[in-house]
Amino acid sequence: MTATAVTGNSSLPVEHQHEAIQIRSNAVMGNGQKMTSQSTAATRTSHGHEGSTSEWLDLHFEVNRTEYESALRMVGFEPGWHVLDAGCGVGNYVPLIAEIVGMDGKITALDLEADNVAAVQERFDTWNLDCHCEALVGSVLSLPLEDDSVDAVWCAHVLAYLDDEAAAAAVREFSRVVRPGGIIALKDLDLRMITMGPDNPALLWHVFEDWFNREEWSYGKGAMRSSWGMSAMLDAGGLTGVWQRSMPIERRTPLSSNQRQQILDTLRFWSELALEQHLPDAEHRWWRQWGDDETAEDVLSAPDFYWREGQVVAVGTVAEASRQAEVGS
Repeated sequence: MTATAVTGNSSLPVEHQHEAIQIRSNAVMGNGQKMTSQSTAATRTSHGHEGSTSEWLDLHFEVNRTEYESALRMVGFEPGWHVLDAGCGVGNYVPLIAEIVGMDGKITALDLEADNVAAVQERFDTWNLDCHCEALVGSVLSLPLEDDSVDAVWCAHVLAYLDDEAAAAAVREFSRVVRPGGIIALKDLDLRMITMGPDNPALLWHVFEDWFNREEWSYGKGAMRSSWGMSAMLDAGGLTGVWQRSMPIERRTPLSSNQRQQILDTLRFWSELALEQHLPDAEHRWWRQWGDDETAEDVLSAPDFYWREGQVVAVGTVAEASRQAEVGS
């Protein structure tokens, strides 16, 4: 196992980095300004433009901060713990983890992308966190950590990029580095919970169905697996006391500037997918509207506009029995 330490979503080997959303927002709508965005869909994060991934992660986290932080608070981290943030991206969860573990705790933030790790290092200096923090370049499939070396793992928005075999391997790695009695907490998007109105929600489902039915692995398959797959992975990995919770994230008009931008960017990403699929002409016409700023602005400003996405959190405890089984295998 090798790693680059920078003491300070994409912790996936290149062969498992599939569709990732790269966003450059040229302007955020507010106070009468028009929304514009430029998206590059279905690009691999390891080949993305510098800064794009960071910008998307920051926007999405800020828009959903209340719900995301609520998910993290519920998993059961304790003061003084050493927590691995596996697939830390640009470190959005690190300040809250630091708040929970306190000055006697420690955080190891790990990501495959060196640019992300460098960004986390810069933010360490800005955040001035009380606990000890380090940032590592590494893969969730081969963690650069010793056995039983951390109290808990937090892995958010990573496993959906991995097929079943690789995701199970990642859970085994988490179990290896977490001490018996420690916990593994997984969080991801549940694509099945996404809907919008007042338009026909089937317009979204048809795109997701095509995404899911592709022979090759796709992020869409992983995000649809979240609702049943994450807790099942923990069960299969020998963890005990496994529990799971699904949480909707709902938005209605009037939307904040950042909410409008995040929804627009997401719909434009899916629009690029939809226009490549064999859908009815009427559905293609509906998806093309998201490329027109004025039309998109009108839709998101409608008094009855509704948006819902969802997240799933699954948590389990590493048991001594699972550790013995792992050592014997």
